[in-house]
Amino acid sequence: MKKKLVIAASVMLIAVILAASTLGASAAVFIQDGKFKYQVFDDGTVAWAGYISDTVDDVVVPRFYDQRTVVSVANFAMENNSSIRSIDFMEAPDLEHIGSYAFYKCSTLESVLVPDSITSVDVSAFRECTSLTNASFFGNQKSVPVEAFCDCSQLKNVQLSARLQSIQSRAFAGCTSLEYLELWDTVTYIAPNAFEGDENLTLGVYYGTYAHTYAVENNINYILLDGVKLGDVNGDGIVNINDVTAIQQHLAEYVSLEGIFLHAADADQNGEVKIDDATLLQEFLAEYTVGHPVGEVMTQ
Repeated sequence: MKKKLVIAASVMLIAVILAASTLGASAAVFIQDGKFKYQVFDDGTVAWAGYISDTVDDVVVPRFYDQRTVVSVANFAMENNSSIRSIDFMEAPDLEHIGSYAFYKCSTLESVLVPDSITSVDVSAFRECTSLTNASFFGNQKSVPVEAFCDCSQLKNVQLSARLQSIQSRAFAGCTSLEYLELWDTVTYIAPNAFEGDENLTLGVYYGTYAHTYAVENNINYILLDGVKLGDVNGDGIVNINDVTAIQQHLAEYVSLEGIFLHAADADQNGEVKIDDATLLQEFLAEYTVGHPVGEVMTQ
């Protein structure tokens, strides 16, 4: 008897879930208006849900449809679209969200600028946009989601929000043309496979930050954005005899070099500061060939 009751309850639960799903689906209406397709919700808000054109266009996302505010880009909205060359969200300041797979496989999309208003971007939003070369995330985006730009093989130029905190799994995996990406000191998490397959990548990082440590531990080329030069131990912008003296004083324990300036004192880049580093700087000042990038902004 109990077994029959359990089965009956399960059937009722499934029926309730299906009914709820049906009600949820009926809460929005799809409308075509010119080249734009919208999803209109019962609360009066609108999601951009598609774009149809016989030509490849530079698209400016509208702020309103029928005096209703466009607040999001729907899931799968532009999947497999071949009519968009670029997207400008700047005329839609109330837009807050880009849905999952929203621009998945948009084969003609070359550039996108995501403005301050957008606070969240879902998984795979720009995945496999194989013509995409430029992407800018400004303002409030705190995370680059899972596979956001995965397999965007032509992606070369990326600007990320100064408030960015995390880069999730495979976010830039397969971006084989990506050569340089700056990461702010706000970043506190990067997935181990975030840049999987990006063999030409150099990260711009700040010394001692999470991003710096990540680059070192994952053997990714980096350049230090602090602007300190190898051998510039006192931080005055040039390498001279004063830097030799600073290393000698540090070794004699008269002064203590710390942080990025201790790093700059390691002129032969062997991981420790010794008298050999002072000697190397002297050779550099005497214009001998030293075999290390003394006087240049430090990289890995």
